[in-house]
Amino acid sequence: MSTSRREVGKSRVPLWVAGFVALACVAILTLSGWREWEARQVDLRNAEVDMANLASSLTQHAEDMSELADTILAGSAERAPAQ
Repeated sequence: MSTSRREVGKSRVPLWVAGFVALACVAILTLSGWREWEARQVDLRNAEVDMANLASSLTQHAEDMSELADTILAGSAERAPAQ
């Protein structure tokens, strides 16, 4: 009877070992989540910069097209015969 009690005691994992494993798992999940959150923040910042650059580019393009249209119309008006 005493040998069976020893075998049962040997097969049980001590409480501190289970706590350590649980703490290690929580630490791994926490660090992984933090890393993913930081990567998301970097992606959002990059997307914000890209959108600002795109808006600036489109604004410049619209201004250039407006100036081109103005130049074409002014040139056409000068060449048109006066009546």
